[in-house]
Amino acid sequence: MQSRISIDMIKHIVFYSICLLLLQSQGFAEDKFLPSLNQLTGEGVTQNNEQTFLKFKLAAEQGNAKAQFMLGNLYYFGKGVAQDYSQSFKWYKLAAEQGVAIAQYNLGDLYRNGKGVAQDYSQTFKWFKLAAVQGFAYAQNDLGYLYMKGLGVAQDYGQAFKWYKLAAEQGDDIAQKNLGDLYYLGKGVAQNYSQAIKWYKLAAEQGNENAQEKLKSLNVEIK
Repeated sequence: MQSRISIDMIKHIVFYSICLLLLQSQGFAEDKFLPSLNQLTGEGVTQNNEQTFLKFKLAAEQGNAKAQFMLGNLYYFGKGVAQDYSQSFKWYKLAAEQGVAIAQYNLGDLYRNGKGVAQDYSQTFKWFKLAAVQGFAYAQNDLGYLYMKGLGVAQDYGQAFKWYKLAAEQGDDIAQKNLGDLYYLGKGVAQNYSQAIKWYKLAAEQGNENAQEKLKSLNVEIK
């Protein structure tokens, strides 16, 4: 079973592009934020992380949840300001309390990894669930993982299946692999090899190496 590694995995992607995509996915790509995002990417302007930081900080201090989320990102990755997990925690939490699903997920991740706050799986569960019920696929998958492993909540394979399936249906490859595992093992759902292979294939087609290896072990070709 796979959980997302942590927010740190985003370091292996293009940080700025991810921030923009996440904001857009939550309906946050408003004109007033695009100039600051462009400064992060250097798109059409001279890249200036410090100036971007100050703009987001001003908006965040005025209670703007979108800016609070972005400020948490800047502190987390040390862009325009010294890296500071405790400050990242502070701003993610403010945004999360205003209902920003991405911030709720990131806050739960900080609790999971003990960054900027003491490790606390019960808090991880709380914030992942809040994000998951809003339909955030990453949170749905990782909530399923918490149920699967009994971290911060009583172990419950049925609930693990429920949340993996919701994320898998949104196209999350890790959730698709995890859902395949549950069908293969018959945990939380009746054992069904054809369903397991279906979900392994969907994950494998997206490049999920664990799903690809599982299909190879079952002598199933990826078409």
